[in-house]
Amino acid sequence: MKAILLIALALGAAVCSLASPTRWDDLRRESREEVRKARDQTRRVRRQARRSAMQGRLEARREKEQFLREMRQQARDVRREVRERLCGR
Repeated sequence: MKAILLIALALGAAVCSLASPTRWDDLRRESREEVRKARDQTRRVRRQARRSAMQGRLEARREKEQFLREMRQQARDVRREVRERLCGR
């Protein structure tokens, strides 16, 4: 009776080990998942860095354009003032 029980347990254990994924498969799957998550995180960080750099460049361009507009306006004001003084005599 004990021998039959031991054989049944051994067969049951063998069937369970064949039917369920092994620990190695689980580890491999977990490792792949971690790699995928790390890769996705890297992509997100890289995308955010590019976006921030682009926003910085756009802001610098806006500031430069605003500065140039102000300089052109000052030049027009100076020319108008010179004209008024010369023609006002």
